[in-house]
Formats: sequence, structure tokens, C-alpha cells
Amino acid sequence: MNRHVFLLLLSLMSFTGYAQIASVKGEALVKEGPFVDAVINGKVYLLYDGELTYSTRTDYDGKFEFPDVTPGEYMLVVDHVRYGISEEIKVVAKVGRITTVEVNMSPPADDMEIEE
Repeated sequence: MNRHVFLLLLSLMSFTGYAQIASVKGEALVKEGPFVDAVINGKVYLLYDGELTYSTRTDYDGKFEFPDVTPGEYMLVVDHVRYGISEEIKVVAKVGRITTVEVNMSPPADDMEIEE
């Protein structure tokens, strides 16, 4: 009997712990006219009260994921050697939910056409 109670309590504790996390995922893109490029190997930061809390990198498709985030309100920033630093994006991570973000970055100045 004690063993069954112990297993029940253990399973409830693990379920409760799991329910207290959130996830943030998204992609970083550069849109220029009809063309869309992925921001490859960009640094992605989640800031809480101005402090770096989580970081990751974008993959080959510009996608990123923070699978285990403490619920709360964050600012998300992407930094890339070619495209610079994105604007801060407010992200609200909710318990048991996946928050999806799309980061649109500007093409570098040397890629833009100069009008005369």
C-alpha cells in the first residue's frame, strides 16, 4: 500500500513540475521585396528585467527554440554578424503553452540599392 501511495505522489510531483514551464519558439528572417532568407546561426537572447536569462542560436532555416522557459514576460533579441541586432520583441511565456515569435531583420546596408 505504501508503495502505491509513494508512486502516486511521485507521479503527481513530476506532473506539477512539468506544468510550470513554458516554451518559446520561432524563426528569424530577412525579407527584402519578394525574397525571404533565413538568419542562419544568429544568436537569440531572452531577457528578463534587462538580464540575459536564456540564449540559443538559429538553425539552418532560421528557426530557434527555448523548450523549458520559466513563465513570464521577456524581451527577445536576435544578433547576427551580417544583419546586426533586431528590435526587442516582447514575449509572454505562459504555463504549458508554446509562444511563437517571428523576427524580421533588415538586410545589411551594403546589399541595398543606392538610388541616384
